[in-house]
Amino acid sequence: MNDFFRDPQESEPTLRLSFRDGRELAWGPGTEFDGFRLTAKIGRGGLGEVWKARDLEGNRDVALKFVPRDIQNHEEEMARVDETFQTVHRLHHEHICPMHALRRHPDFGAYLMMDFIDGISLSLYLRHVRTLTLSRTLEILRPLAAALDHAHSRKVIHRDIKPGNIMLVFEKNGDGTWNFEELRDVQLIDFGLASEFRQSMTRVSQVRMGTSGTMPYMSPEQFRGEYQDAHSDQYSLGTMAYEMLAGRLPFCADDPMILMNCISNIPPLPLSDQPETVNSALLRALAKPRTGRFSTCTEFVNALRGETLEEMEQKIYEALREKAARRARERFECEQTDQFQPFQVQDPNAGKRMVKIVSGTAFAFRWCPAGTFTMGSPEDEPERDDDEMPHRVTHPQGFWMLETPVTQAMWKSVMDGNPSRFQDQTLSRDQNPVDCVNWSDCQEFCRTLSSKFGGRISLPTEAQWEYACRAGTSGAFAGNFEEMAWYASNSGEQTHPVGQKKPNAWGLYDMHGSVWEWCSDWYDSDYYSEEHQNAPKGPSTGSGRVIRGGSWAYHARNCRSANRNCISPGNRNHNLGFRIVLSAAEE
Repeated sequence: MNDFFRDPQESEPTLRLSFRDGRELAWGPGTEFDGFRLTAKIGRGGLGEVWKARDLEGNRDVALKFVPRDIQNHEEEMARVDETFQTVHRLHHEHICPMHALRRHPDFGAYLMMDFIDGISLSLYLRHVRTLTLSRTLEILRPLAAALDHAHSRKVIHRDIKPGNIMLVFEKNGDGTWNFEELRDVQLIDFGLASEFRQSMTRVSQVRMGTSGTMPYMSPEQFRGEYQDAHSDQYSLGTMAYEMLAGRLPFCADDPMILMNCISNIPPLPLSDQPETVNSALLRALAKPRTGRFSTCTEFVNALRGETLEEMEQKIYEALREKAARRARERFECEQTDQFQPFQVQDPNAGKRMVKIVSGTAFAFRWCPAGTFTMGSPEDEPERDDDEMPHRVTHPQGFWMLETPVTQAMWKSVMDGNPSRFQDQTLSRDQNPVDCVNWSDCQEFCRTLSSKFGGRISLPTEAQWEYACRAGTSGAFAGNFEEMAWYASNSGEQTHPVGQKKPNAWGLYDMHGSVWEWCSDWYDSDYYSEEHQNAPKGPSTGSGRVIRGGSWAYHARNCRSANRNCISPGNRNHNLGFRIVLSAAEE
């Protein structure tokens, strides 16, 4: 970490907690409980402490946010915190920091476990760089807008958008310092938690701790305690955009009543060094009535970029016209060729099994023959998403796919250690899928295994993955879903040994559920929109890598053969694993 941005709380001393029964408990770096070791305090205040900790089982860093004691002592308030956690826990987006668990310890109390983000807050970044270019501002705002729109589409509001709740992840130089020219990821944190803690503290202490947001970033309706919706988050995003470009907030006052009057009644000053399109976008996002703002956060960011509403509408019109024409062509093709019938595959060797041994561990592969299939889902498939546009894909060459997700035993036969959350000191979970691996970890595994095999091992492309998953089928699932998948309704919130459920027609196990599986592609919602593609490898750039198949923590709709999802390539999650393919030439 650059000294310029070093967190002063890293040297936090050990404290002692005194209990009524006379016990004393050390609290500080090195403290261990519930399988975690505290390493550094990274945040504190009236709304609880946040610590960086080492997950001793998963062998990874996490962040633990401790619920204030005043809230823990009130059952009704803890129920509200739990409800907020459950809501946020179900939000899955590559730019929203995931929350994994809400736990209770008899001494340390209730705490939330979430990913530790190895970066700096936008607040700290702005403290030193002061102002940002429009280009860098948009680079930060685009993923935030996408994350907020995703949450808003699920009726979830953040209520505390501010630089302190935005984490920036930069590339690192060879010496471990950050390269601030290369922004790698943007993460939105504290979804709904700070506002819930603040309101709970107000209720239990009878001392007003402010409304649901942070005052300079609050919308007029938040300040007045009125109804809030997605437009309230947009106002806060607009305030943050103004601050990034101007180096100052649109309104600032020590007296809350003066600040409230400014936010509620006075328009912000336009920025003299910015074009009219930027000022117009800012003024609209900061409109006093909610109805005067943009319909979505993404629309605001597009306008900030200089794209007018007319230009956006024209693009939408052209896209819809092309989409309608494409669908008309596809309907015609469907009538002519019955495109959702089984694949055009004529190979008696489909599903043939091949086993290779590495360090005493068997790697079983199944043959996926060359052929053509329909990737995506028909419009009448229940709970389908818009990015599943049906189209024909041809694989001119067959390939070998690993029969199961990579297991912990397989991982340990190739790599050092075991990163998995679901493991123990015995061999009982060696046949569970490896989890808590990011995209780069998988690439390193493939490179190392390739050298041991003497052949080319890789992650499957997204098209290869769906082709293998379907194995000649055309429905939402490759067979009887309940008999094939570990998912939210039957997993018991954990992984299970691979190969216990039924395989698909080509002998591949756990393609539905179990763990999400990394693919090699960058994600693009519109990439698979052409009529026919030949061995596609995905777009050349992007911000999220494709993951497929759903997991033990997700519902059936997320485990469908056509369901598409993506996540930041640096993410390590305990419902995230992978499987591999071996090219036909290397068998």
